[in-house]
Amino acid sequence: MLEVSPDDIRYSYDGPEIVFGMPELIPEDVKALAVKQYTQVSHRPPFSYQITREADHYQEIDEERLFALEEELFEGIEELEDERLITNAACRRAKTKLLQARSALKDTMREIKSRPEKTPGLLSTVIAETHHTSEKALGLRTKKEELREYEIAKDRYFRTLKTYLSCLERSPKVSSSKKKDAQVHRDKAEAIHIGHATYSVLKKCIHEGMASGLLRDSGAITMHHLYQVCLHYLNDLFDELDECAHIDAELELLQEAEQEVARHMLHDADEDLDTPLDQILDKVNQRVKVTDEDLVRLLENDELEAFDESFHSIDKNAPYIKECVLRVSKPKNKADRPGYIRRQLKEIKDLLFKIRDRLNNLHSLKYMQERVDKDETAMQVQARKIRETETELYALIDETIAKTGLLTGLERHYKLLMRMKVDLQRECLRQKVRLSGIKKTT
Repeated sequence: MLEVSPDDIRYSYDGPEIVFGMPELIPEDVKALAVKQYTQVSHRPPFSYQITREADHYQEIDEERLFALEEELFEGIEELEDERLITNAACRRAKTKLLQARSALKDTMREIKSRPEKTPGLLSTVIAETHHTSEKALGLRTKKEELREYEIAKDRYFRTLKTYLSCLERSPKVSSSKKKDAQVHRDKAEAIHIGHATYSVLKKCIHEGMASGLLRDSGAITMHHLYQVCLHYLNDLFDELDECAHIDAELELLQEAEQEVARHMLHDADEDLDTPLDQILDKVNQRVKVTDEDLVRLLENDELEAFDESFHSIDKNAPYIKECVLRVSKPKNKADRPGYIRRQLKEIKDLLFKIRDRLNNLHSLKYMQERVDKDETAMQVQARKIRETETELYALIDETIAKTGLLTGLERHYKLLMRMKVDLQRECLRQKVRLSGIKKTT
């Protein structure tokens, strides 16, 4: 398994003091909860924190199939192998490097798991800094350093895995069916690696610019929202992959996923973070792209068919991903916000994303806190969000459903829109019932 159990590292925190913009406007209990949740998120390995299983746990953000896919990418590669590969030196060397990378990743996981919990509960900044200093004085590595090693080992594993699968795919000794299987696994590895790398880069950006990025206006943790919207997309993708009748259709979905995972993880970056989007994409590309000299030499081996860098998807698709992110971003000028969804959305995928984003926003409405710097009360904001969904977004969904139902090649989008509209209607009703109950008791 690629992930470290969150129970092993839940509360350790070696970072700087957590601060908030306009702290006088945020209640103390909200700040305490935010610090506790951020501590958990920032020190659980990226793209894998466990969502709290409460009564309102939503199926679209269940992590079970994501963990199953990671297990497949970590343990299930042997099934792709073929006896004829023994005579291919490039594939043999790539397999050796893959086993070494997997061993190194397991070692870093073992170190984190074996580290005893130093201080249970929520650490204050003073305790965290003292703990960090004492470890340094003793020459010990801090939890933060161990997790950084874990991230480096995980990136190395994914890059080596993609190299090995590329070697299989381009070996003249491998059957065509095995080549297709290798390509499917490589595209899965690329999509998930992009998710891990983007999560990690965003987490660091939030950590460095804590004043503006930690909390959303709803009171939810920014990283929770980004991850859950992306997870919703992945679960929709898993459903579609299950329905694929042919491997070529599966490959088409997976190649699209490489862009969509980045788009869903980055969708609020321009709105919530201080770091420029180009800079974030460049950092993700540095983590994902295979630039290791030993791996590049393998990819360019004469025993293999010509090397195609097509799986360097962030490098190739950064301008398109940036365009997609900006297209679904809320205008910074409040006067431009009314009707912006209809004006800015250009593709069906934009609308599908917006529904996932809005559905997650509706889920978190109940966490919204009163803000004295706002013109509306928290209840008024929640009621407005529901009203906007039922008017503007419903109408746009209905128009798009009417169009896609008549167009060939868009059947999968039509089915997805129909199902997601029902999910949205159900959540709007649930939130209206909750709000009406609050009004009766106040």
